[in-house]
Amino acid sequence: MALFTFNGLSYVATVFGGWVADALFGKYPTIFAAFFVYIVGCAVWPALYPYPSRTFISHCGTADQNVSHWCAVNTSASYTVPLGQENCAWAVFLAIGIISCGYGFVRVNIIPFGAHQVEHEGQKATRFYFNWLYWFFNVGSLIAFGVVGFIQQNVSYFYGYLLPGIFLIVAFVIFVSGSKNYVKKREAHGSILTNIFCICKNAVKVYWHKNRRRDTEVLTSGLSQSEQVPCCIDYAKVRYGGQFTESSVNDIKALGRILLVFASMIPYWMVYYQMQTTFIVQGLHMNLSFVSVNVSAAKDDTRHFMIPASWLMMFDVIFVLFLLPLLDRVIYPRLDRAGYSPSLRLRILIGMLFTVAAMLVAGAVEHFRLWTIWSNNATSGAIQEQLIGCTTYYSSEMSILWQIPQYALVGISEIFTITAGNRKNCQSFDFH
Repeated sequence: MALFTFNGLSYVATVFGGWVADALFGKYPTIFAAFFVYIVGCAVWPALYPYPSRTFISHCGTADQNVSHWCAVNTSASYTVPLGQENCAWAVFLAIGIISCGYGFVRVNIIPFGAHQVEHEGQKATRFYFNWLYWFFNVGSLIAFGVVGFIQQNVSYFYGYLLPGIFLIVAFVIFVSGSKNYVKKREAHGSILTNIFCICKNAVKVYWHKNRRRDTEVLTSGLSQSEQVPCCIDYAKVRYGGQFTESSVNDIKALGRILLVFASMIPYWMVYYQMQTTFIVQGLHMNLSFVSVNVSAAKDDTRHFMIPASWLMMFDVIFVLFLLPLLDRVIYPRLDRAGYSPSLRLRILIGMLFTVAAMLVAGAVEHFRLWTIWSNNATSGAIQEQLIGCTTYYSSEMSILWQIPQYALVGISEIFTITAGNRKNCQSFDFH
């Protein structure tokens, strides 16, 4: 629930974050302020889990065995506590809301802000920027999944929550340190969303006013014989009685022609985020250890090493880190010299095909995971209990390592679709 809430709110925040930067404050001030909000949200998380000490055991003893804590969980309860009645549910969702706003505002503005720093150097520099920006994004993901994920699941949630906040403060300091060298020429010039709304409103108003008079000559006034009858949005132009220049209206018309490309990214992102939602849930119900963890073993004190479910996402990251430099430094330059440089649309299409393959593999894994449970008697070890933190998960005996191919295929799709999509988005909205 928390993960779905974060993803939903963060992407709603990107819409408002882009509008605030373009129409009100500019990208740099918006990023600067959003970093503070982001850091405040991350500071809440360590407080949700007490500092590990001898008086607090992290292996889920009963409530009276643990030190009193404002966010303590009553593990002695024999029933599942509803989400809204948990001790610190309000604090969890408050922190998620704050972090979502900060993350959304930073993400939507920092990518085009970086592109503005190199756009004067030409197309190759822009492609270099987007490829390597995404490469460094994945370096951060590798640390988050490999180090932070391991600490949270196998050491302590306190340290696992504390580290991201420290990393975020370091990132903020690095960002601010380059302030004097940034290009800030595109500050608060008006939002493309506001322009679209105003132009469409004016065009409908003018068209309705002229159509109401039912005067064909008025509708086509000012047209030479070689000109075509204008479409509805053209009536926002000054020469048809509107309030906007030719270039402003034509920019909106150009945006309309590529809306299909934007629309095609919606199902891609729906599939992509299965990796951070249903893939994780699927992995939690698979065997996380290299030995069988049956019901009796779960009750013993012997604790086997368990693979953090988030580690499987590292295979997605590893493929991106390896293949992105290969494409940027070897394959794309050779294609450019041969005159066969792939278009952004082709790269997006190739990435989508790999995503389809990933979902087919994920479906096959889920089929065999369920088969290992239902084809065997429960007493034969087909159903296992795994203790992660304070939660028991029922899983099959199928190893979580079978998820590697689906994560790898999603990683390959990212290299083509997301880098090309980010670049196309910046090009499409750079109308000012």
